Amino acid sequence: MLPSDSILEALMQQQKFKTTLSELKMLLQPMVDVLPLPEEDPKRVKVEKELWNAMKKKDVQGVYCLAGWALKYAADGGPLALALYRTASQNGDYISRYCYATLLYRGAKGMPPDRPKGRKMLESLARPPSKSLFKPFPLALSTLAGIYALDDHNFEGARDLYLQAAKAGVTEAYLPLSRMYLQGELPRDEALARKYLEMAVRAEDTLDSEKSQAMAHFLLANMDMMKQDSDETKFKSAFQHYQKAASKGLPEAQYNLGNVYFKGLGVGRNEALAVEYWKMSAMQGFGLAQLSLGAYYFQNEEEGSPKKHEWDSSKRDLMQAQKWFTLASRRPGELGSEGERLKAQVDEAIKRGGGGVRNGPCVIM
Repeated sequence: MLPSDSILEALMQQQKFKTTLSELKMLLQPMVDVLPLPEEDPKRVKVEKELWNAMKKKDVQGVYCLAGWALKYAADGGPLALALYRTASQNGDYISRYCYATLLYRGAKGMPPDRPKGRKMLESLARPPSKSLFKPFPLALSTLAGIYALDDHNFEGARDLYLQAAKAGVTEAYLPLSRMYLQGELPRDEALARKYLEMAVRAEDTLDSEKSQAMAHFLLANMDMMKQDSDETKFKSAFQHYQKAASKGLPEAQYNLGNVYFKGLGVGRNEALAVEYWKMSAMQGFGLAQLSLGAYYFQNEEEGSPKKHEWDSSKRDLMQAQKWFTLASRRPGELGSEGERLKAQVDEAIKRGGGGVRNGPCVIM
């Protein structure tokens, strides 16, 4: 339930914990021992109280941190993380109360979810009583909005909560808002969706907002590419958005940026850069990029072959094609079936010493 000693030491040093590794483990072991007991068991309540008081004396501002570490770095850290979040929340840590409620709702390895209890707590955090001293907790507003949308299909209620969360500073809420307007869960409104996407990309950089920014750039690029007009500026705008999303590591954007370079849309055609971006995406497991790389290395200008693009037959590399089609074949669904089909053709071509007949098209996706 605990992270390894080396990880604990690194994390303690990072957070400047004023205790040794052995002291910390001695503090946590009694908590681990009482986890099988019910939360209200007097022995467990006593251990939790002692842990909190001991850590306060050592000036360790970290029950919340320890819970996160157990959840992220321990194989079965869910139950310990939940207990630590609960202990901190009972001692006035509002963020821990939110984490406790969210973990209850979602569950974790070694701990099944308790959705009714978790949802009830999130509701209380998002909508505290009118006479309460507490204001609605912004992250709870956003999380509850997601529950309304995914579980209840209450998209109007989700929209209202996302708007409240965004107004309270949760800029990541703009992304699901825009998606609901694009996907038709709310009356389709591309202008409003674009507005929220642009607000998402202007958000201040945080770990979570950076992910939202990347996806927002990607969706803006897709919107530009789907415009019905033939204005070249749409391709330039799409290229810029794909480039920003790709720089943040989004594999879908890296794949599409490769396509843009390969076809020369909004930028000069650059086959070498196209392949590099496909590889960035493919190494993250993006199946379409793996198929495109396989096609790039397998296809040439044989008589009767599909000629969707100009090819340089000197780039043909059957071992590379086999590698990328093999990876694609491990993907689920139709994409994996296509990878398996094309891999079989490459295998046959290798057996024939570089020849082989392709059954069906093999083109850049």
